[in-house]
Amino acid sequence: MSTIDELKARKSVRVFEERTISEEIKEQLYTAAFEAPTAGNQMLYSIIEITDPQLLAQLAESCDHQPVFQMVHGKQR
Repeated sequence: MSTIDELKARKSVRVFEERTISEEIKEQLYTAAFEAPTAGNQMLYSIIEITDPQLLAQLAESCDHQPVFQMVHGKQR
């Protein structure tokens, strides 16, 4: 696939499935994310995994009431 085809095929996913992701797949995703280019190569981001529903609710509240932060395994908590 050409670079242009790859760019055209890119999409954002905002609908999630209820399934567990293996540690191996998580590590592959983290590696890919850390190797991805960023503006000015600044890498000004963090990747964290939060599974505690109460902590997710607090995060949703502190981030402008965004319910997406309360999504755990595809279900809103």
